[in-house]
Amino acid sequence: MRVADTYGAFVTATTADSLGPYAHKMAGDTYTLNLLPDATYRIRATASCKQPGVIAATTDTIVVDGSDESVARVTLTFALGGCQPK
Repeated sequence: MRVADTYGAFVTATTADSLGPYAHKMAGDTYTLNLLPDATYRIRATASCKQPGVIAATTDTIVVDGSDESVARVTLTFALGGCQPK
């Protein structure tokens, strides 16, 4: 999927109880999240597609334990052809 095929990505993080922290867009396609150590987060991205008839493309969901200090970076990847008609 090309960046030009979308209106941009929206990164979300959720916990079992609620919506998690807001993802702040940094430079390029980089986002930052402040995670609390007492929660487990499900992180994914969604992008609205410009292609008529295709609503959105999504990444796989990555699960991150907020107390795992070894995790400093995760990479979310859209599947090839994510904004192409099926």
